[in-house]
Amino acid sequence: MRVMAIDPGTSRHGVAASDTLGMIATPLPFLPASGKGGGLDALVAAAMTMEASLVLVGYPLNMDGSIGPRAKAAERLAEELRSRLPMEVRLTDERLSSVEAQELLREAGRDTRKNKGIIDSAAAAVMLQRYLDRNG
Repeated sequence: MRVMAIDPGTSRHGVAASDTLGMIATPLPFLPASGKGGGLDALVAAAMTMEASLVLVGYPLNMDGSIGPRAKAAERLAEELRSRLPMEVRLTDERLSSVEAQELLREAGRDTRKNKGIIDSAAAAVMLQRYLDRNG
């Protein structure tokens, strides 16, 4: 079972995918979130191309669990994806995934200052790995 994860953003979406066994998350190149449709066509194409059986959309709840503007935007993105994809689309808590991704990249010696897209896709992979570990 291949799972795709999206770390939604305003200028780019971080993307990650699991292996076919659903055990290991791997970051993929980020996709643009700007322009017509907010990058929806690219996200749909990616999910279909990788034959994902599940798409996770990062749900950036506030630290107190409340729903802010970014979480509302993630809800809208998930609804749009549900209307266009044949597989299940779920929201999943992504709190602190970007912080964890930055720490992991720094430990690996990666300079993230020049390419914020690396952080976005690494955050999608962190979120996805959490999901896989909980549900595997």
